[in-house]
Amino acid sequence: MRRSAAVLLILIAAVTSRADTTAPWLILDMSVPDRIQPGRTFNVALAVRNYGFPGSDAHDVVTVLEPPDGVTAEALDERCSAAGSRVSCVEASLAASSWPVHYRLTLRAPERYEGGALRFVASTKARERSLTDAQTTREATAMLYRTFFVTTTADDGPGSLRAAMHDVNALCDAAPPCSIRFAVTDPAPTPWQSIRLQSPLPVLRGDELVIDGSTQQELSRDPKFAGRFIEIGGRGVIPGNGLDLELRHVVVRGLAINGFGEYGLRLASDMAFVSDNFFGTDVRGTRAVPNRRGIQITRSACTTSFPVIERNVISGNLRAGIFATGGCYTIRNNRLGVGADDDRPLPNGASGMYLDTGANRVGVSRNVIAFNGEMGIALHPGSRHATLFENSIWANGTQAIDIGLDGPTPSVEVGSGTLRTPEILLAYYDVRRNQTIVRVSADPLSLVQMYASDGPGMPGSGDAQRLVALRTEAVLTVYDVAIDGDLRGQWISANAGRTVVHPLNDLYTLHRTTEMSPARAVE
Repeated sequence: MRRSAAVLLILIAAVTSRADTTAPWLILDMSVPDRIQPGRTFNVALAVRNYGFPGSDAHDVVTVLEPPDGVTAEALDERCSAAGSRVSCVEASLAASSWPVHYRLTLRAPERYEGGALRFVASTKARERSLTDAQTTREATAMLYRTFFVTTTADDGPGSLRAAMHDVNALCDAAPPCSIRFAVTDPAPTPWQSIRLQSPLPVLRGDELVIDGSTQQELSRDPKFAGRFIEIGGRGVIPGNGLDLELRHVVVRGLAINGFGEYGLRLASDMAFVSDNFFGTDVRGTRAVPNRRGIQITRSACTTSFPVIERNVISGNLRAGIFATGGCYTIRNNRLGVGADDDRPLPNGASGMYLDTGANRVGVSRNVIAFNGEMGIALHPGSRHATLFENSIWANGTQAIDIGLDGPTPSVEVGSGTLRTPEILLAYYDVRRNQTIVRVSADPLSLVQMYASDGPGMPGSGDAQRLVALRTEAVLTVYDVAIDGDLRGQWISANAGRTVVHPLNDLYTLHRTTEMSPARAVE
């Protein structure tokens, strides 16, 4: 804290030619989204701070935001007001060296759908002159999405999904970002609209695209319907993929994609966010309408931020739910092999998730993976650095986790060594303490995830239905773990994980997770 104060004093001396310690030093910061959807609300944040010497308070501080033409105020901080599009925020005084004052503004973008840039200018001024004017003005530019509307369920022609996708391919590589929004007005007896295709859709290529099925909700006859409002169906006769995306940046949300001969979604993207979709089910997420496979992941750039597959239902497909052949991805909070709202079986015919040799840095966490025809999670021997954490995996056709596709495996390679699968030596209920005591044998410095399941799983490898304990032990190889409550009638199994530094010292550490141990019944 003393060093920071000294630095501030030096900076103040550098920006003023006179020993004026009574003037405030105002600094303004502004945060505006990089991308804005036309006609939608967005948030702007302003922060003002007085870095002046003690006693150099600022008074009558007025901060002004000048939005671009067409932007209007929707909801403002109570200290702010709007005159036309101009927003002013007033602070009676701002003490020196105090915490910054924050203003949070909700604005609405203009309904211009051709894209382009929006320029924002903000400034702050007090009754007293600030030590430097250079830091009291800020500018920011946001890009407005070029938007294409789907207004009909017809397979082709104006307003169709196919036409919007052709427009994206024609225009959006040179002028991103773009979005496809749904505003289908065809008469329909249901809350959702179904686009029944007659032939495969074009492959989408380009820079940056949002495909948002949730935008149809505004026109639905039942906007509180719990399912997806847009269904893209192959009717079981389309031989290709539902959506085939080769884009550098893409967002896909709010769709039900079913009935295709290959993948519901084939994804080759450096940065993707795929969320809240149903792949292989009806629009309610309760009945199978299978694709051959749910999602194929073929590549990503493996930069500091990985693409995300999140909160999707990927069930009812003929083969695997997720089939990853390359790239670095985060796969979390999805449901594979079960319905949208409960754990009733809706199995994929093969594994819930398959990670091939090119999928080397994949984080798989907090997914529900059950009732699938083969493994819960299957890893090719060449997929060496998957992090499997807090997944709920049970009642699949074979193992919960199969590393190497060779049945139960006692250890995995980690760096230049190995990490062995833990062993549950003892599990019993202590009535006096109302705790279940589990004795485990595991390698030191490994993170042990311990699960309770309704059944024993496969011979030689248990299930992972409910996480009940996490434990890292630095020295001991055999130790007891106390779990609150009575788990008699449950089966306990565990796996272990360890992180190692990448041998090339790049941006990432690498992680390996073992298979599940054989399960032991709680006595």
